[in-house]
Amino acid sequence: MKKYVTVIFEIILIIIMLIVITIKDVIPDVRSQYGSSDRILNPNKCVNMIEFKVDDNIDFAILIDKNSKIYHILFFENDSYVLYNRNIENNSLDIGLEKIIKILISNDFLKNNSLIYVIKYEDDYYIDFVNSLKKSLNNYGIDNSFTELRGEYSIKARELNIDYNLSKSDILLEMDTFSKDLKDSSSSNILNKNNYKTYSEKVYKKLELYVSHNNIINMDKNDAKISISMINLDDNKNIYPSSNSWYYVKDGRVYSYIEFVQINKRYGFCYNGSINDFYEGECDIK
Repeated sequence: MKKYVTVIFEIILIIIMLIVITIKDVIPDVRSQYGSSDRILNPNKCVNMIEFKVDDNIDFAILIDKNSKIYHILFFENDSYVLYNRNIENNSLDIGLEKIIKILISNDFLKNNSLIYVIKYEDDYYIDFVNSLKKSLNNYGIDNSFTELRGEYSIKARELNIDYNLSKSDILLEMDTFSKDLKDSSSSNILNKNNYKTYSEKVYKKLELYVSHNNIINMDKNDAKISISMINLDDNKNIYPSSNSWYYVKDGRVYSYIEFVQINKRYGFCYNGSINDFYEGECDIK
């Protein structure tokens, strides 16, 4: 009987060990086949981290595995989530960076005059990364010059306000937690430039409708009866244009600067008498 109990105990122990191993190693490997940004990070698979910054909006890092593939992505800024779950992971550097550049361009986060910073944390596959990045930038007609810097895990950890006295593996795990927490806390509140462009169009259409219904031909911006900053665009998020926004009417056409402020960033759009005649930034002439 005693021997029987011992055998049962050993079987249970083996099952528990198998479950632990599955959670720790097998699940991340299976999920990695699908290019998921939700995967459970295994820091032992990372041989290098390369951070990528564009202007003041984009800041993320790719983790490269021993097969020179993009194993994982860490997000350090909200706008970088345009790369979230876009099947970038588990691709070669050539394919993965091509996808990254295309997505950033299509979301208006990467232009020919953008300031690009590449920060390497280790040397493994860095030359391959640089060659692939230059190739991708050339393919989309973007200037392939960028500033190269050397990073340290502890310094980046301190920048993110996480414990910088940990080992490299533990710092990566903390960075992954930061990345996922950032997504959870911002996904319902943080919007990117394209979101605000859409909201600015809604504001402009409301102004056009108001002008049309009231047969307004000319109106000075100081005489405007509707305050743009009082126009709510989303009941759930309470999104309003900033007080810097304005409009006036000339010959029945609406001219307007519509601006949104999100934390420390401003998104402004200038409309020159038509919803199709616009550009990003403040109007040259008010």
